[in-house]
Amino acid sequence: MAFAPSLTVVIPAFNEADNLPGVLREALDFVANPEHCRDAQVLVIDDGSSDGTPAVLRSFAAAPRLRIITHEQNRGLTAALRTGFFAADTEYVTWIPADGQIALPELAKILGACHGEEDLILSTYRRRPDGLIRMVMSRTVRLMM
Repeated sequence: MAFAPSLTVVIPAFNEADNLPGVLREALDFVANPEHCRDAQVLVIDDGSSDGTPAVLRSFAAAPRLRIITHEQNRGLTAALRTGFFAADTEYVTWIPADGQIALPELAKILGACHGEEDLILSTYRRRPDGLIRMVMSRTVRLMM
């Protein structure tokens, strides 16, 4: 069953020209699929990229369900997410990184578990092939929370 509320998938991008075409194609296919979402869009925040990211975004500009916002200079991930979350005009908002490290089928699993009454949904990986340092940092943050 399709996710009933509307959804914006925010993609913050800083110098992601190499990764962005694949991630954008996958995200646009995801939001266009009525099995995943009733009404969804992709919102890319170009966070002052100095590589070919703006050209990649121009090549996708006419894609349905895509919005692009550009920061004139790099302001960092938190600012890009704030811009995207505040610009979203849907009931739910989520984000994925532009480097492709989160596969969209994972988002489908999360949406499948939603009942439409949640204010906030958090997820975590059970197994992720990160190194020891990242694993220790992640567990430390979870303990602190």
